[in-house]
Amino acid sequence: MVSQFGLSPDGVFPALVLSAAMKNQVFLFKQGKVISDRAVEEMLMAVLKGKVRSGEVWGEEEMDVNVYDEEEEGRSWEKDEL
Repeated sequence: MVSQFGLSPDGVFPALVLSAAMKNQVFLFKQGKVISDRAVEEMLMAVLKGKVRSGEVWGEEEMDVNVYDEEEEGRSWEKDEL
């Protein structure tokens, strides 16, 4: 199922996908990047305002999870589905 949303089947976390099933649109956040509340808000607002095309990848400029984990020791990434 992950490949239907454009995610890597290799289990790269964290991962975030916004799917508009009625319009057959998928909006991806770059896997393996830190997903901050600010980044999610920016992504959602851009999608809601129609400023994003389906398949566009967000989060390229965000910090890699490995770098973040070194700075924030003890934080773990868990799989979560809504």
